[in-house]
Amino acid sequence: MYDRVIWPEKYDPKTSAIYALNDIDVEAPPQVVWRLLVDAENWSSYFPAEDQVKILTGEPELALGTRYSRVTVGFPMSLVVKEYEPFRRLAWATTVDGDRSGSSATTAGSSLPRAMVVMC
Repeated sequence: MYDRVIWPEKYDPKTSAIYALNDIDVEAPPQVVWRLLVDAENWSSYFPAEDQVKILTGEPELALGTRYSRVTVGFPMSLVVKEYEPFRRLAWATTVDGDRSGSSATTAGSSLPRAMVVMC
């Protein structure tokens, strides 16, 4: 899986002290998966641990520049969407306790009959 992710250089696990990777192949078109990914405040409908996501900039869903917050495994995080390529790539910068790290969610190309989702 590692080699299928487009890692921003400063977040590449080869040079990071720690990273987490969750992935799943989804039997759904990338357009369907994309709608679920950008609807961040409803992530808990399919991933119960993500029940404290709040978009802070007023948009109804994630978009380029959206600021949002979430609490994951007890850690409050501040996030900003840095990459937004519909049906292909969604990436955000994350700050936890003043420490900057990175996260991304990626869907495979829209020409595929199914999508791959990676959350790091």
